[in-house]
Amino acid sequence: MTKFDKIEHGARSASVKIQEINDAILLGNDCPEFEELMRTPATLTAGEVYTGKRRGTRDDKWDPETRPWVDWIVGDNDKWGLSIHAQTPRKDGPGTVFGACNTYRRKNAVTSVAALALDLDTGHHTFDQVTELVEKLDRAAIIYTTHSHLTERATLKFDEVVKHTKCDGDPTTADVQRYMREKKNTAPHICDGSEVLEIDKEAKDGWEIIVKTPPIPKMRVIFPLKEAKKISDLGATQKAALDAYKATVLALGEMLGVIIDEACTDPSRFFYRPAHKKDAPHQTVIFQAPPLTWGEVKIDADPFAINGSEGGSYAAERRPDAICEDGTNATRLYQDYGKRMLLAELCEGHGLGTSANAQNGGGKFHTVCPFNHEHTDSADDTATFAVDADQSEHGYAIIKCMHASCAQRKTADFLAGYIDNGDLSVDDILDSGYLLPPDDDAGEKYNRLTPEEKEDAGLITLEKREHVTEAVAQLGDAPEQEAIDDLIARVSGPLSPVILEELAQRLKTASGLPIAEVRKMLKHLRTPKTQNGDFPLIAVDDDYRAAREEALAVMVEQDPPSLFHNGGRMVEIAEDEHENLSMKDVGKDVFKARMEARMDFMSEGAVKDAPNGLVNYVYQQPLTGYPALHRVTHAPVFGADKTLVTTPGYHPNTGLYYQPKSGVRIAPPSAQPTEDEVFTCVDDLVDLFADFPLDAMTRDELEAAIENGDDVPSLCHLLSVALTPMCRAMIEGPTPLHMFRKDKPRSGATLATSVATKIGTLDYAIPQTFPASKEEVSKTIVATLDAGPGYVFFDNLPDDGKIESGELAAAITAWPEYQGRRLGVSVMVRLKITAAWIGTGNRTALSEELAERALLVEIDPQMEKPGKRDKALFKYDLSSHAPANAGHYYHCLLTLVQNWIAKGCPEWQGDCLGGFERHAAVIGGILEAAGVHGFMGNAAKMRATVASTNPEHALLDAMIEAHNKQPTVFRVSGNEAPPKEVGPKGDRKPFKHAGARVVSIMELLNTGAIAIKHWGYVLEDGDATYPSSAKKTVAQKLADITGTVREWGEAETEKEHLRKRYVLEKVYERNGALYALKALDRVTTDTEKS
Repeated sequence: MTKFDKIEHGARSASVKIQEINDAILLGNDCPEFEELMRTPATLTAGEVYTGKRRGTRDDKWDPETRPWVDWIVGDNDKWGLSIHAQTPRKDGPGTVFGACNTYRRKNAVTSVAALALDLDTGHHTFDQVTELVEKLDRAAIIYTTHSHLTERATLKFDEVVKHTKCDGDPTTADVQRYMREKKNTAPHICDGSEVLEIDKEAKDGWEIIVKTPPIPKMRVIFPLKEAKKISDLGATQKAALDAYKATVLALGEMLGVIIDEACTDPSRFFYRPAHKKDAPHQTVIFQAPPLTWGEVKIDADPFAINGSEGGSYAAERRPDAICEDGTNATRLYQDYGKRMLLAELCEGHGLGTSANAQNGGGKFHTVCPFNHEHTDSADDTATFAVDADQSEHGYAIIKCMHASCAQRKTADFLAGYIDNGDLSVDDILDSGYLLPPDDDAGEKYNRLTPEEKEDAGLITLEKREHVTEAVAQLGDAPEQEAIDDLIARVSGPLSPVILEELAQRLKTASGLPIAEVRKMLKHLRTPKTQNGDFPLIAVDDDYRAAREEALAVMVEQDPPSLFHNGGRMVEIAEDEHENLSMKDVGKDVFKARMEARMDFMSEGAVKDAPNGLVNYVYQQPLTGYPALHRVTHAPVFGADKTLVTTPGYHPNTGLYYQPKSGVRIAPPSAQPTEDEVFTCVDDLVDLFADFPLDAMTRDELEAAIENGDDVPSLCHLLSVALTPMCRAMIEGPTPLHMFRKDKPRSGATLATSVATKIGTLDYAIPQTFPASKEEVSKTIVATLDAGPGYVFFDNLPDDGKIESGELAAAITAWPEYQGRRLGVSVMVRLKITAAWIGTGNRTALSEELAERALLVEIDPQMEKPGKRDKALFKYDLSSHAPANAGHYYHCLLTLVQNWIAKGCPEWQGDCLGGFERHAAVIGGILEAAGVHGFMGNAAKMRATVASTNPEHALLDAMIEAHNKQPTVFRVSGNEAPPKEVGPKGDRKPFKHAGARVVSIMELLNTGAIAIKHWGYVLEDGDATYPSSAKKTVAQKLADITGTVREWGEAETEKEHLRKRYVLEKVYERNGALYALKALDRVTTDTEKS
């Protein structure tokens, strides 16, 4: 036991001898380094997480705290801390992220880590065994059992078990045991003792399998770091840094000799406080020793470890090769043929099967472990298995043993064990019957030809300098180029650098060709030089031009791709702290970092930075070497062929990158949805939006309209917002602006837009203000499209005049590309249009050209102050309900689309906006097929609303109202009566409008405060006023609009006899012009008739 001379905890100081701290036992010896660690400040992030309805720490409130490690261990006021094992009925509640979160608890938001935490829940190790391993490692640690320690019940996802085992019908106990062993890495004795209790197909989180198990020990091991580690120091890119973190945690598990849950490799992983159920066994140990340092955790380069990762590129030093007793290098053997080995068939063919009951087949064979004598329980079991290369998910043959003593062993170690035990020989392993045929990459690492295969193919093996001398001597003097080419074609590569250079020099002498040309001819025989066996090594001193081409080849040969081209620039996919995806420019500095992350540059015998000249050369090459990227999405979408894209990653045929949204489950739609399924999905979508006063309807009115098959145009257009992105590839044409128009502020238009976009793409559309200047509109549109969003969203469009923008109108109708100017670039760029368009505004007036490109979503609460509505009137808190259930609503939308497809894709046949026929045919068709009617049903209201807010139309409306009260003529100013007769002397005739009332245009403008640009008004107390000095301007402008036609329909008047076309005419010119209105019958459209 140890003694602290002084423990400083919070505001307390005491001299004590410590044997126990709260519920924890202190083990280990006196250690000054441990005492210093306890006083070291550590920045962690504490919070609360609950699985039920109770809310934990808000998503944007994960703020780090800094306090000494002793405070984190002892806890605040002895109520909570890592040394307190709380008694709770459930595991959820308080806990810790062992690093600094930047507001959000996501891996991309963690800036540093102060400890490495391991989660052990596979049952391989008892608590005492883990404590002994920590003592052997001799590093400070906190070990505690979890809330589910020694539980005898496990819940598995039904679909995951079926997918892994490929079983027919419900999984059996044998299927579940196999799944637990192979997929979950569960300890063999736990697997063998497990049995299926129940299959629950009514579980709220999806079908589940309830399994009875032997008691499973579960615990966590926390290793405080001597110094906190910044995530940004771990890699050139965030992805590389996070991969390095993951590899380090996995490597620490191997150092300790345990099998861990790989979920703890996320730096934002939340670890619940130590807790247990009432009367449940529990333990906590604090082991005092020197603290762990980051550098002492060595990352293995082998990607096929039990806890291994493919992040071996961060290795500080390579793992020693597996050398057999007879000198055979089993590691080299595996690196030569790993992609060809049929290890399952090999073990089965040589009688290495286990006597235990095992399910073999499908390229997998349960075998005897060559290190069985080291297992804690050496009984023959099913914990070791071999997998053929063509059946492995990585494409490499593997051997894996699930016993803890074999946790750090690799496939090469098992091959060496079999050879040393006499079970297999090298000839057995290289038997052609147990090797796949070499593929197109024959000769590459893991895919070499055997010596026998090389001989059969007539290939020349050059392993020594004398072999080179003999081969080149066969060419004779002054050989022809054809003979040289034939020799090179027969050389079995790759060659070591020494042998390759020897061959180059010999061929140079024999042929007289320049050495650079000879090296170019031999390029395909070069061994891919690597730093620590992982990175291509570019030698920039030998042949600079060749080095540039090699570097270019490395950058463009991407699998999977991470660099793309879009709109004349290089881009990569970025994800922010909210998990929003976007396309991000790759400048030359970033490109250099990406190059250095993929390859090393050798100069003067050392690895150095990439030469700027070489970087510039590769960067300036045509972008067509990189795949085109047009759109990034978190949600599955339909392709042009009407199939649903569900495979994550890049899709070259469409330029789409799909990365599923973490934590969101989307049930696939039925191939042919039933009427009940469609009805349920429509009902759920209506239920979601019913509290928005669409077309001034209440929830009950909207639901009744849907049930009765009545038109609900605003709901149709609101659903179009959600449907358009997922159907975009099926719409071969532009898509209209979805205009959310409200009469008062705070009516809910922005919230309705947010909910629709969240369920339509699983991401919120990012609102932005409409640019004030014409020049900025195109740049704003280009900048928005550059990010590859699902929507272009202009929020709160101004209501102080008509929105006129030819640039926006042109962008909305652009198809398939939009051309505009990118900010900071003098040239025009062309971008593929994949986004939908949205606008919101209070009584916003669009220009006629924009109105003819817009679908109206009218939100009218019919209240003076809609922001004062009682929250109790709303069924849902949509700010939390929509994101929490976005996956379900996305499934509903998918079902509507799949229903339309299953019915043969019937197209909507109504009158649509000109130029947007394909959008109306698809989206209108989907809604009609689902029984949601009224698409484009408020088009007349859109036009009338827009027209009535046109200032010139406002003047005409005032004139029409005056005229309809009694016959009226109009003067610019004054009310002098019209003449009784008109015409020349001697031929005077009665004036048609004699006796009519005269109204002053100036008076109408001032009374209505009608502000018409360029008509000479001034503002007084915010109202437009026309002074007498404006009379001449008004007269000129009024003459200019003579002949204007103003239509009055249902939106303008309830009186049917007043629904006319009114034409403004000049009826008298002398002594002050007179104007009158001529009324004509209206021409009714097909839509209005229907």
